[in-house]
Amino acid sequence: MSSFRIRPRFKIEVNTSENKLIDLLKSELVEKESSKCVGLVTENYSVIKIPAQERHFWSPQLTLSYQEKDGKTEII
Repeated sequence: MSSFRIRPRFKIEVNTSENKLIDLLKSELVEKESSKCVGLVTENYSVIKIPAQERHFWSPQLTLSYQEKDGKTEII
């Protein structure tokens, strides 16, 4: 049996600095206990997951990479 994986890709540009984006992600995913998702936020990279108590082996996760260009941040 072969494994078929779907990995949708997107690219979006936001009018926020990379540092501000990191702060926003940290406040929502790491510091806020009432958040519906949890995650890991580092420089240039973040992972958003479903909380461990609700997670199953088929649960998705979202990986984001970002870099600042000309005062805007590109999220990939």
